[in-house]
Amino acid sequence: MDIDEDVKNHLIAEAKFLRGLNYFILAIDFGAVPIITSVAATADDYYVPKSSHEEVWQQCISDFNDAKEYLPETYPAEQKGRATKGAAMGFLGRAYLYRHEYGKALTELKAIVDNENSFGYGLQPNYAELFDGQHENGVESVFELQYSLLGGPDIWTSNPASKTRATFIAQECAPGEVGGWFELYPTQVLLDAFLEEPAADGGFDPRATATLAWDYPGCVYYQRDFSSTWSSDDIWLRKNQNWWNENEGDWKSELNEYGMRYADVLLMLAEAYTMEGQVADAAPLVHRIRQRANLIDKLTEMEGYNKEEMMEEIRHQRNLEFAREGLHFYDLRRWGILEETIKESQVTGYQNYSSKYEYYPIPENELDNNPEMEQNDPW
Repeated sequence: MDIDEDVKNHLIAEAKFLRGLNYFILAIDFGAVPIITSVAATADDYYVPKSSHEEVWQQCISDFNDAKEYLPETYPAEQKGRATKGAAMGFLGRAYLYRHEYGKALTELKAIVDNENSFGYGLQPNYAELFDGQHENGVESVFELQYSLLGGPDIWTSNPASKTRATFIAQECAPGEVGGWFELYPTQVLLDAFLEEPAADGGFDPRATATLAWDYPGCVYYQRDFSSTWSSDDIWLRKNQNWWNENEGDWKSELNEYGMRYADVLLMLAEAYTMEGQVADAAPLVHRIRQRANLIDKLTEMEGYNKEEMMEEIRHQRNLEFAREGLHFYDLRRWGILEETIKESQVTGYQNYSSKYEYYPIPENELDNNPEMEQNDPW
């Protein structure tokens, strides 16, 4: 196209970021999939065989590397939500971390943290504000999925003109007593993890009450007293739930979802430092996460940790910090502790664990529509 070269490079960088993000998701969910980087010229070009898992990883890494060169660090307020240089670097760092390439992850993530002021990054002082709908695209947002009440009234339709730009995830996860579909249950294991360490003032870790609702004194959920509405062993989600609403059926929501928060960048960098043997350098980063959660000051103690002690702290903080945000399964798998964690939890179905479930099978329609497609092992 005959357009300004800077504009062209920017648009291509945004497209490559989104393609890299999609291949990243495919790599962590399916493993080996077809790689398509050009428009099909003939009918036969639609039938692309699978590339290896390694090739899929290299594609997403290449796209993130290309994208970061031409994406801006920030956008004007009216363009918030578009991919930035920091988002490309953050996901590149996450890709390296998932691949256990800790030195490369450290380089990318350190460049973000060392320049957090120019990127405009920081931690939202009040953790609960991250999910209240009033502080979206804020200081902690590295990449945020934008929802709005624009569009049509439906979510399940295939007609774009009728499809909403909002989300119904709150209804899917809410309890039946308020008209929800109760599809996602927090476990007692998660609640116990939140209660393991009280806040410095003796109260709850603020991440606990921002993430979960349970039978504690004064708990209000969907404008109902918890103890008189639900049983003493019920645990429900608060995070991204519109739980402050009263009206049943008031589900269409414009609450954004996070693709990556700056807290993740800090903890990923702390992990990269730790795995590279620079444990003391990880301590101040973990300290920032603990400090925001109003936990006791353990900075000096953590500076003296060995690698395993620091990783135990990082694993614990990631579990609490990102509960419900879609990272924990992938963390457990890359740490090599998925099986033992599931079996030790003894949550319903733990007996059915098999390593084959660590990745999805290729969907049947993909196999039917593409004669070059083969099912992934061990499916």
